[in-house]
Amino acid sequence: MISASELKKGTVITLDGAHWIVEDYHIQKTAQRKPVLQVRLRNMRTGHVVERSFSETDRVEVPEVATRQFQFLYEDQTGYVFMDVETYDQITVPAAIIGKGKWLLKEGAEFPIRLVEGHPVQVVFPPNFVDEVVETGEGSASGHASNVMKDAKLACGLEIKVPQFIRVGDLVRVDTETHKYLGKETPKK
Repeated sequence: MISASELKKGTVITLDGAHWIVEDYHIQKTAQRKPVLQVRLRNMRTGHVVERSFSETDRVEVPEVATRQFQFLYEDQTGYVFMDVETYDQITVPAAIIGKGKWLLKEGAEFPIRLVEGHPVQVVFPPNFVDEVVETGEGSASGHASNVMKDAKLACGLEIKVPQFIRVGDLVRVDTETHKYLGKETPKK
């Protein structure tokens, strides 16, 4: 148990029988009342986001969290199968935990996985990723207007909107959570 005043971004807590990760927090102070801690929590199983208020003296339960490196192997009907890179033990991570990060899962790719009581509760994906454009329409005749977007399909299968100047074979940076185009990447030589 820790006091609510010790909560930080990324802390895992147990609340109402579920595990939650602290996404954001701020202290709300007024002259007439004691400070209140406003916390945004994401359910680690469902991805559901809630806002909660805590007094700085409230106590919250913190489960034991282990973070270990796992390698993605394959997807089957029960979920996504990963292998611990140290022990070679395999675990299946449900699709609900993977969420929008499924586009980053390539055979052999390694990711940290957070485990609570031996069960996977979160796959830690990078904030953005780079992939190749494999299919897109031709740019418009209006030139290089960056505010006009067109559809593009990436090598991972994800379809996004990109500026008119992007061509097949270009590398683009994409936000993992929102799937928005962030910029064009130059190939490493």
